[in-house]
Amino acid sequence: MAPIAMGAIVLATMIAVTQAMKIDFGYVSRDLAVIHELHPLGGMLSALGVLLWCAAATASLVAGLATPAAALRVRLFLFASAVLSAWLMLDDGFMIHEMIAPVHLHIGERWVILGLGILCAGWLIAFGRLIVATRYGMLVLAFVFLGASLGADLVILPLLSLSESMGYLLEDGAKWIGILFWFTYHLRTAVAILRGEILTEFSADPSSGRTAQPQSASAVGGRGQPVAGIELDDAVSSRLDRASAASVWETSESRGRM
Repeated sequence: MAPIAMGAIVLATMIAVTQAMKIDFGYVSRDLAVIHELHPLGGMLSALGVLLWCAAATASLVAGLATPAAALRVRLFLFASAVLSAWLMLDDGFMIHEMIAPVHLHIGERWVILGLGILCAGWLIAFGRLIVATRYGMLVLAFVFLGASLGADLVILPLLSLSESMGYLLEDGAKWIGILFWFTYHLRTAVAILRGEILTEFSADPSSGRTAQPQSASAVGGRGQPVAGIELDDAVSSRLDRASAASVWETSESRGRM
């Protein structure tokens, strides 16, 4: 029922906005290519980028919802990652820092970018010890290319006399590659958490300086041992104990017959 309710809320909001602004409903419901009579492939790379932002947010959200027994910090990381990716999707898809904020809300573009940078820095600081337990190379590359795109837009291109096409290639090409690395990191991390391959709980002693270490399900050797921050319940542990005892008994009996 939640998706139906959410869809109804969005639809009602669009109806209310178009009525208040006295514009045709088709202006918000149809494709931009139809409204502005553009080629269907117009803005294709930008649209693909928005889809990857959405896919990254979905991967983190699904992993967080599918691991209710995981350590709280792991789930917070997944939900925070989903929110951050969703905001990047909205900002990119609706041009918040480029058009909505400076033109309609009278908030400078650089202030919005600064706020986004603070959010990313807060995410890295809050979950830094957990992130280093993942395969974070893709995340580093994502920040490098996204930062290069932002730098090209704000600093490099205004100073260089490049053609418009070359400028778009530098800025939007770096942005596309950055989004691709961002999506890849969050998808791989979500899958690894769901498989129980990484992110055991941290040491209880914060002063130890230990970071989370990878652990696979096969490394579990006793009752109630954590796998990706998940505790085995008593029933599962009991079955594992009985299966292990039966295996030892069968091995001993086989040797006695020999």
